[in-house]
Amino acid sequence: MQIGGKETSAVFDSAAQVTVFSKDFIEKLSSNPTKTGPIKLHNAMENSVMEGWEIKQLPFSLGGMRFKHNVYVAPIKDTCLLGLDFMLSYRVKIDLENGQVSINGKTLTAQLRHDVTGRTFH
Repeated sequence: MQIGGKETSAVFDSAAQVTVFSKDFIEKLSSNPTKTGPIKLHNAMENSVMEGWEIKQLPFSLGGMRFKHNVYVAPIKDTCLLGLDFMLSYRVKIDLENGQVSINGKTLTAQLRHDVTGRTFH
């Protein structure tokens, strides 16, 4: 993934309702996109809320494709969580068996990461 001239990774997160970028990463961009908010984002932990912002139509590229998508910014560990909003908008299909992701019909090779225990997925 490339955004604001910086190369980074993204996680396709089917448990995330919306797409979220790391506050630390967004603040390092030279383009300094306009944020609105603050807003409150609920996360997976029961009764847990993060404060963040929204960025309308943030431009980024992934696998040679260009996107403009409404995203949220919050203090998360990953640089970017591509949520269900992105996956549904761009017809994302994840092929775990072959390690591939299809976006609007274009197939990309995906890297499967390790979990919190350090176990690696191939």
